Amino acid sequence: MRVGFVKPIAQGSTSEQECSTHFAHAICHLNPPKPLSMERVEHLLSQGRSIN
Repeated sequence: MRVGFVKPIAQGSTSEQECSTHFAHAICHLNPPKPLSMERVEHLLSQGRSIN
């Protein structure tokens, strides 16, 4: 069974490492993409752009 993990929006400060993504990598040996900061998501959405 293949498993993946994605957390599209980071929780907390952008200077901190995102814990759930870190643990998915460290424990499950997955390589999830880095989540976007809320500021970045808000900026993209305010300009009518999609997040992908």
